Amino acid sequence: MITVVIPVHNAERFIQETIQSVLDQQRQDIEIICILDNCTDNSENLIRQFGDKRIQIETCSFSEPSGTRNIGIKKSAGEFIAFLDADDIWEPSKLNRQLALFSNPEIGLVYTRTKRIDIHNNPVIYKSTPRLLRGNVLEAIIYDNFITCSSVVVRSRLLKEHHIMFRSERKGAEDWDMWIQLAQHTQIDFIDDQLTQYREYDGNTSSKIDGMHRSRVKVIEDCIRMILNSEKYSRSEQERYLKQCRKARSLCQLRYGHQLLAAGRIQEAKSAMQLSLKNNMYTIQNWWGLVKAYILTWTSHNQTGMI
Repeated sequence: MITVVIPVHNAERFIQETIQSVLDQQRQDIEIICILDNCTDNSENLIRQFGDKRIQIETCSFSEPSGTRNIGIKKSAGEFIAFLDADDIWEPSKLNRQLALFSNPEIGLVYTRTKRIDIHNNPVIYKSTPRLLRGNVLEAIIYDNFITCSSVVVRSRLLKEHHIMFRSERKGAEDWDMWIQLAQHTQIDFIDDQLTQYREYDGNTSSKIDGMHRSRVKVIEDCIRMILNSEKYSRSEQERYLKQCRKARSLCQLRYGHQLLAAGRIQEAKSAMQLSLKNNMYTIQNWWGLVKAYILTWTSHNQTGMI
C-alpha cells in the first residue's frame, strides 16, 4: 500500500483537484492522509465531500508543512510514502510507474520530472530544464536540490530505520534537507517524464527571501558537520563532499544576491555576491552577479545625483 501525505493550509481553491488526481491513479492500493494545519477556510468540507474511506483527516496547529508531513509519516500504514502539496497535481500513471522501479531493493526513493504551472493550470516556461540524476546522488544533492517534493515516493522503512523526518527549523529548505539525509542511506531513481505538476505563485516577500536563505545556509552547515563526524566516508570522499559544500554555499549566496537585486536591496546584494566569490572564485556567474550589482549601484547613485 502507498500512503499519500497531503499537508493542507487554506487550500480550498485547489484541494479537490489535487485529491482527485490521487484517486485517478492507476494504482488504487492507497490511503490518503490530509493534515489540516490551522485551516480557516472550507478545505475540510471539500475533502469530506469525496466520501472515500481511503481518505483520513488529521488536524494540527504547526502553520508550516514540515510538522504536518511528519504527522502523516507517523500515521502512515503504507510500505511506501508519497508526498503531495495541496495545490499540486499528479498524472494518472505516476505512482504505478514509480512503484515499478522499487523492484530494485537498493532503490529507496523515486522522483519524477516536474511540469510547472500557474494558478490557472497554464504551463510556466523556463529556458532550461534541470538535470536529473540517479544512483548515489549524495554529492550532487549536496550542491543543489533537483528533487520536487510532490514528485517523491520513498520506502517508509528507510524513514523509520534512520529516524529521518522533515525538520521545521529548516523551513523553506526542509525537503532538500530530507533528501540529503536519505541520500546517505539509499540509491535514488527517477522517471524522466513530467508526471508531477507543481504550482507556482508569483512573488516572494523580502522576509521570505531572507528566511529561505538562512535555512539553506543551515542545511549546508548540517552537511559539513555530517561529513566531518561520519566514520563511513574515506578521507578522499570527505574532501570531495566538503568541496561540494563550499560550492553549494557559493551558489546559495549567488541566488540570494540575485533575489536581493530583484527586491531592490542593492548593497545587500553586493555583499552576498562577494561572499559567493569568496567560496568559489572560478565561476563566471559569480563575477557577473557582482558586476551587475556594482552597475546598479552606480546607476542608482547617478540617478540620485540628477534629482
